[in-house]
Amino acid sequence: MGRQNIYNKLMDAIGNVFGVCGLMANIETESGFKSTNMQNSYEARLGMNDATYTQAVDNGSYANFAIDRVGYGLCQWTSSGRKAGLLAYAKEHGKSIGDEDMQVDYLLHELSTGYKAVLKVLKNATSVKEASDYVCKKYERPADQSEKALANRAKKGEAIYAEFVDGKEDGPMKIYKQGVAVQLAKNFKSTEFDCNGKGCCTQTPISTDLVKVLQQVRDHFGVSVNLNCGYRCPVHNAKVSGASKNSKHMEGIASDIVVKGVHPMRVARFVETLPDFKGRIGVYTWDAKGSGFTHIDVRGTNSRAVYTKNNTDYDNVIKFTVPIKRGAKGKIVTVVERFLASQKYKGEDGKTHKYYEGSIDESCGPKLEAGIIRWNADHGRKNDASWGPKCWNEAFPI
Repeated sequence: MGRQNIYNKLMDAIGNVFGVCGLMANIETESGFKSTNMQNSYEARLGMNDATYTQAVDNGSYANFAIDRVGYGLCQWTSSGRKAGLLAYAKEHGKSIGDEDMQVDYLLHELSTGYKAVLKVLKNATSVKEASDYVCKKYERPADQSEKALANRAKKGEAIYAEFVDGKEDGPMKIYKQGVAVQLAKNFKSTEFDCNGKGCCTQTPISTDLVKVLQQVRDHFGVSVNLNCGYRCPVHNAKVSGASKNSKHMEGIASDIVVKGVHPMRVARFVETLPDFKGRIGVYTWDAKGSGFTHIDVRGTNSRAVYTKNNTDYDNVIKFTVPIKRGAKGKIVTVVERFLASQKYKGEDGKTHKYYEGSIDESCGPKLEAGIIRWNADHGRKNDASWGPKCWNEAFPI
């Protein structure tokens, strides 16, 4: 499995880099990340080493695994109850007692069942030391819990933090001290991504891939890009109304941006054209003038969403140029309704009319269809009742 995979698996389950690195610091201290590690002081007493002990437990020739008080595995499980649980878990899944992947699964199983308070701290920790100290005191519980011992574990956690989060020159994540401005790109500084909470955290993880996307937005539109929200630590995220418990803002890979004078749909449509972009784009738009913002994250899988009423009610869409025809429904229709209701033309009667004069109801009925036909006709497309790619380009040009 390896250290990187252990980190990835723990991140998937815990979702907080500080918590994961604090937990891994304790694993390294206990076993050096060796899943077959048998407590050294018992080797001579039992006449076995890591390999022979593991083999004897697996083949059943050694039946005292659960009661021998020998620390074993990644977390050096020692007590009879926890070792019995580990053995039962391994048998249930058809794995060797020394299987690394199985042990990580068992660790997560323990956290989610018997150590929920520890898991909560790991998910909400705002520093590596906070997480490392809590795991040591409440999960590992070694004999030595002195300040020196705690500091040594936390130091390992900081090294792991540097290795997996900030250690690679071209790595996707960097960690910055909150309040200290570091130039990330031509038009962005680290402090712009700092958590908006007060006194809840001290560090700001930022994805370099996200910064690249934002700089491309800035270069393309040529106007200022303001971050409503960059990093949001777990503590602050829990206080934000409507925020997802799994918000990507907590991972430092998401930003909510306002591009000066540019409708959020235009911003979203531009980001959608970037060839290497893989992530979620959310259009938050409250009126035809473009008040709202654009959510961008680089989670690695593509998805699109439209919000037109509030921050929690949305529709997923395949893409932002989805065709609108009579009978279409949803928030993407509302965007078109609002736009056409804000646009005027001079009719055959010599009077000025709105392209759409119906209600904003997320539904393409006869009035919106008529407005679409008129818009198309005024742009050289007669008898066209579909709001297609050309209409999107005219309404929200990239």
